[in-house]
Amino acid sequence: MSNETAATDQDAAAINLMEVVDGAARLISPLVVVRQHAVGHGGFHTGALGLKSPQIRWIYDCGGWRKIGKTALNKQITKYAKLVSNAAPVDLLFLSHFDADHVSGVRQFLKKVQVETAVVPYLEPEEIFGIIAEAAAAHVRKQEIENLGQAMLNPGSWFGDQGVRRVVRLRPGASPGEPALPEPPSLTPSADRPVQVVLTGADGTAVPLGSGSGQVIDADPGLSGEVRYRTGLKVDWSFLPFVHPVSPIARECLQQAAHAVVGAAVTEPSFGSRLIDLIGSKGGLKRLRDIYVDRELADANGKSLSLYAGPLIGALRRHLAPATSRTHGSGWLLTGDAKLRSQSRRAAWGQHYGFICPHLISNLMLPHHGAATNFHAQILEIAPSAQLFITADAGDALRPHEDVLAGLGEAGDARQILRVTEDSGTEIWQVSGDNGYCNDPLVQGCVLWT
Repeated sequence: MSNETAATDQDAAAINLMEVVDGAARLISPLVVVRQHAVGHGGFHTGALGLKSPQIRWIYDCGGWRKIGKTALNKQITKYAKLVSNAAPVDLLFLSHFDADHVSGVRQFLKKVQVETAVVPYLEPEEIFGIIAEAAAAHVRKQEIENLGQAMLNPGSWFGDQGVRRVVRLRPGASPGEPALPEPPSLTPSADRPVQVVLTGADGTAVPLGSGSGQVIDADPGLSGEVRYRTGLKVDWSFLPFVHPVSPIARECLQQAAHAVVGAAVTEPSFGSRLIDLIGSKGGLKRLRDIYVDRELADANGKSLSLYAGPLIGALRRHLAPATSRTHGSGWLLTGDAKLRSQSRRAAWGQHYGFICPHLISNLMLPHHGAATNFHAQILEIAPSAQLFITADAGDALRPHEDVLAGLGEAGDARQILRVTEDSGTEIWQVSGDNGYCNDPLVQGCVLWT
């Protein structure tokens, strides 16, 4: 059979799964498997989408904390690497931010798994300084801090050396509204990968994927990822990242602290290299630690990328193996350490995600592992029927914080908050698909997708 004939057969098989939407547009309803892995305080979230086999894969964060969390994460990475050893590269790696508990496993992951595109928050030099100072205050090892510094200051080299083709740095701010739906670009996926993710800006222009590795692209608010079949037909699954801004006051505090310790203004070309030298110098980490504490910079480096991964129209109506989820949606809204207690940040975040039908969101991550400093009851309104969850160490009795629980009570919200710890029994996984998949034998083995 020729490649052309095989491609035609694949097209025909896909068309049998399509629904007519709004009387005209056709949309593929795929099978989606999503997993929040049990690694404790930190996070490792994986997803896969396909028709009869996984054709799109994505990751959100890859980090563990303390020895028990890192051990659990290492096991999960090894297992995942074996699963995808003969598969196409992971399409998207989203990193909410560069705190060690969210990215401590990224280097190990990239050594074992090929990734096509990484999406990270755009960071100003002073924000990079704040993240490094916080890591020093948390007594993260010097080697890990140096690694973090290189990943943030030189993302093209750092990610490119590990085979990542494209690094998209997303600027903070709310998008002008619902993502644009441009005419499908000309795609030429390989015969064995009939589905692709296309990243588009707020204006509907496709973000290019060049040849080679380490291409760095700075994207404005409104970036979205659309899944499209080879013929340009849309798949009802989108990726909508969002980065909230840091306040001008916090930015000024960071700039002043950075100048005082590094000895150069953040605008000077030598700032990055001098910061790396400071980390490696004798007493450098102590100086960073001291200024972080003395100037109370804890609230100044809180930029974090949220991500909605899910349907926008709602073709994925049925959970085949809902596990802990009891809703009729399929989407996941992940928040990292987003500081959503702030009214202005919460308003921008709500504007960005407010157009999504609330009942399409089946799982909502509460920010910063259930910390009260990042929580406001208003964020619950965006997903009134979603399963709420956090990632936390099994022995951490303070997460979720009692003020978060009180906030739910005051809002009249009776939902429980699941804790995904390093205990494998707390893992959340979900399989979603159209009604036709209900009795499909593939579902019995869907756990192997992620």
